[in-house]
Amino acid sequence: MAIRRLCYTKRMSKEPVVSPAVDIALGQSEFIWKGPLYKRTTVPVWYYVVLVIIALALGAGFYVANQPLSIVVVAAALLFFLTHANEVPKAHRYTVSTNGIGIEDQTFSFTDLKSFWISDSPTIVTLYIEQAGRSLFPLSIPIRHNDVDGIRALLRNNLPESKRRGDLWIDIFARITGIN
Repeated sequence: MAIRRLCYTKRMSKEPVVSPAVDIALGQSEFIWKGPLYKRTTVPVWYYVVLVIIALALGAGFYVANQPLSIVVVAAALLFFLTHANEVPKAHRYTVSTNGIGIEDQTFSFTDLKSFWISDSPTIVTLYIEQAGRSLFPLSIPIRHNDVDGIRALLRNNLPESKRRGDLWIDIFARITGIN
């Protein structure tokens, strides 16, 4: 039984464009796809209004408290949130194979990785891979719902599956604030 190579890209619309599947021989099983690092969110107008009101309130409080450096930090945070609110995600090339995991031009061998888990979020399914370093964050890779079983089977041969099932708190915070 051959594993199918899946390639897809996301356009500005919500539906992925799927290229024709190519059968791969058993010795070269891999999944290759191209997709955005995160799901694009649109921010409503009230988001900007609330951000500006919060920044003005904090700035006024810090002005009364004579904290000019805090005002600069609030202004920088406001600028950051406003510029990243409707950012369009860039498409990245992902590879999961028997040799390791690749994101763009960077390849992670299975000796550099500890474990993996797949979030069971209904909106966006994410593959999380824990790295072996002490202060390294887990890699997060978005995958399609129908690719989960094949990727899980391929990774279980090389990595233990972690008991964690949810999204990282930083990903949840990014989705809520719109700064994916």
